[in-house]
Amino acid sequence: MINTDLIKGLRALGLTNKEAEALIAVIANGPATAGEISREIGVHYPVVYRLLTSLEKKGWIDASHDRPRFYQSRDVAAAVDEAAQGIVEEVLREAESVKRELLSVKSTKKSGDYKGTWIIRGWEASLKRAKELARKAEKSIFIVGKDPLTEREIEDLLSSLCQTKGYINVYLVADEDYSGIRRRYPEVNYQITLRSFKADPTRFVTLFVIFDEKQALFVNACYKEGRLEKDKVYTTWEKNTEVIEILMEGNNLRLKEWGLG
Repeated sequence: MINTDLIKGLRALGLTNKEAEALIAVIANGPATAGEISREIGVHYPVVYRLLTSLEKKGWIDASHDRPRFYQSRDVAAAVDEAAQGIVEEVLREAESVKRELLSVKSTKKSGDYKGTWIIRGWEASLKRAKELARKAEKSIFIVGKDPLTEREIEDLLSSLCQTKGYINVYLVADEDYSGIRRRYPEVNYQITLRSFKADPTRFVTLFVIFDEKQALFVNACYKEGRLEKDKVYTTWEKNTEVIEILMEGNNLRLKEWGLG
């Protein structure tokens, strides 16, 4: 019986379905002749010969100089690693080419020209934008929230922000002290106020992250049965510095109100 998951994996490494079947047959039966592999996978000899020749050129198998010729697999782990590395290198080359092409058609308007609010949907997309903004932040990042997040989400967020050149301040009202997070990210400044929260199967969380007092992400999320509804996370990206300034001034009052200032 053909292992469809294995075939799928080999296709991801650059083989066709038939090449994958032939390779599996060689690994299982080699050293073997093309005729033996033909009978094993039920494919005509001329087709199998072409498949084996292709696998040899791609570095998956070795062929003898005997008549009839025998085929055997190379070291499987080495062959897989080489194929994977080749795919990665090809993707990186294509990515660089695409990047150059896209930059060549990019609008002449500066990305900062529009100071409005942008929408980001989903937790993963929000983390990617946070990571992008953190790389550009040079002075400070503030994480502020008065609703409890699980340690997993806090760690996801800090992992995205840790490449910043500036310092990171965390101001949270929570029902745990995040001791594990503190140990893993000791360079972060924490100010956490412990407070008990009513147990609720569904609860909403609001969090905002401010970058260099110039840009901010407002994260709105929902937990159900203790798990974040990642696809339903709704984040707004604010780039208007006047709005950020008002937010910072108002936030000083909020921090005191929450017992964080």
